[in-house]
Amino acid sequence: MTINQIKYFISVAKHLNFTKAAKEHYIAQTAISQQIINLEKELNTVLFHRNKRTVQLTKAGAIFYEEAQHIVSILENAILTTQQTTQINSSNYQGALTIGFQHPHQTGLAASLVRNFCSTYPNVTLKLMPDFRDNLPKALQEGDLDLVFYAVETTNEIGDFSWKLIAHLFKNYLCAVVPTKHPLAKKNSVTRAALAHERFVHFDRHSSPMSYYRMLRDCEKCGFLPNIVAEATDPETLLFLVESGTGIAVIPRCFETNSNKDAVQFINLIGENETTDLVVMWRQNNYNPAISLFLSLIQNEKQECQLST
Repeated sequence: MTINQIKYFISVAKHLNFTKAAKEHYIAQTAISQQIINLEKELNTVLFHRNKRTVQLTKAGAIFYEEAQHIVSILENAILTTQQTTQINSSNYQGALTIGFQHPHQTGLAASLVRNFCSTYPNVTLKLMPDFRDNLPKALQEGDLDLVFYAVETTNEIGDFSWKLIAHLFKNYLCAVVPTKHPLAKKNSVTRAALAHERFVHFDRHSSPMSYYRMLRDCEKCGFLPNIVAEATDPETLLFLVESGTGIAVIPRCFETNSNKDAVQFINLIGENETTDLVVMWRQNNYNPAISLFLSLIQNEKQECQLST
């Protein structure tokens, strides 16, 4: 049994699809299928029920899936620890590191960590890529980025990336944003259900899919699907759509700083808020030593940071 066989098994178990697993590892589907067959022979047990249409884990496969993830996690930690041990005291280390920042988190604690890294390892070439959309996880997965600073509501949004908590950022209250002449503009608060018959504008589903589908999920919980009549790729355009009367928006209050306060009104949504954490993420099979050097510096930084709005 090899570590690659275990990783191939984990990919098939995760996707329940041999084609997707093969693409993840850049090998042929027949090759990954053969590796799974060899693994099953060595374990003397069937790991998957498979036919022409579906792939499902057997009971034994489900147990092995849990243990296999633990094995790979131990290996990843061992590699990082080894790299830290051999490289951490070498300020002369030469390498490169590409970091993505989810706007607006390229400031504050993340910026402090980068400055500290540059000071400690001046011979590492840094490339910084800010992005206010949801493109960063894809770039991380495809190898265009080594690390990503990302704001999440839950760790479910992190997916299969390795990650480390940087800070608890804030409890960000959700608001309905309406033009000042809208009938709701004089209210201090409103329920989401009261917006059921409104026209909505929201962030573009392609550039910000998590935000878009979170909006659909939360409205559906209140008994309706939002009538989204226009989409925007940035906060300024979204607020302009509200100001022009195209529709109302449901966004966190932190965007109020981007708005024309004479033209739009932010109204608290009763009982709704977003608790946001800032994490740094990296791809599990990326063994760039500069990643472990950067992560080691995080241990020395303050882990709690309240940025209340």
